Amino acid sequence: MSQAPLQSYRKMIADALRELDVESLRKFSDFRADTIASYLNRDPEYAKRFVEDHPTRFLEVFYKVKPWLSDKVLDLVLHTYINWIEAKALELLGIGKPVPKLRRVPYEPGNDLIDWDETIERVTETLSPSLENVVSYERWRTKRSVALIMDHSGSMSGSKILVAALSTAVLAYLLRDEEYAVILYSDKPRVIKDMREYREVRAIVREILSTPPTGYTDIAAALRAGLQQLQRASHKEKMGVLITDGIYTTEDPVPVAAKYPQLHVIGVQTRRGKVIDREVCGEMAKVSGGVFQVVDSYEHIPLTLANVVKGYARRGELSW
Repeated sequence: MSQAPLQSYRKMIADALRELDVESLRKFSDFRADTIASYLNRDPEYAKRFVEDHPTRFLEVFYKVKPWLSDKVLDLVLHTYINWIEAKALELLGIGKPVPKLRRVPYEPGNDLIDWDETIERVTETLSPSLENVVSYERWRTKRSVALIMDHSGSMSGSKILVAALSTAVLAYLLRDEEYAVILYSDKPRVIKDMREYREVRAIVREILSTPPTGYTDIAAALRAGLQQLQRASHKEKMGVLITDGIYTTEDPVPVAAKYPQLHVIGVQTRRGKVIDREVCGEMAKVSGGVFQVVDSYEHIPLTLANVVKGYARRGELSW
């Protein structure tokens, strides 16, 4: 390349950085990733501002320039992304707090959780206002073990990886005193967090963001990995949550899904306008007694995941 065009590209890249023009930066990153990285290395503040202002789009740039970034800038970018994801996850979970399950117990003075309709009906039938006819409840919750299984194949764009990291953070904070495993899959499943392992949420999110997607989609192999994690679980209530478009490149995953105690499936469209294979997604949920939720955008997945795990979703409902 002659010196003149190179100087021209450098000026355009410098202008894109100064103006926080992420779309131009994405285009330049296809063939001048090293030049972009050199500017970011000289002034790391640009990287931080891009993450804060354009987190989704800049992630695609980040994967292309990553090999040329200094350790300092690499850590700054990941640290800024993790802060954003952590704050977003806590914000999403604050939208709707989990409703505790209730179970009937003998009435004791001081318990204000009384089913008045049932109590009045019993008193009316027996014509006796005794305490034996008072129907009361206590709050309780069965601890859960959840295997989260997410597509991480080559069709994943920057936005989808960001959502995968955010979904993991949502699940981690939602089950902070319970058990969960995180599995990313392409042609091979990769266990990011083992069911019985303790890992800081920020460390898990960092690993997801640091791993560019590759390969094809072997849903059946991913489901087997999820089953292995659930076999290691210690809580009575066990479930898998699969985030997928239902399009597989190997064997039929439905027979593997049938082995789950419960498998919830969140279906989402693929890139380039491909549709969800609703039949496969629906069958995987049906054979395991789970729910099949459809979302029209990856941005809706984290909140849908929280609703599914908390038991708000029901079979046949669409989330969005």
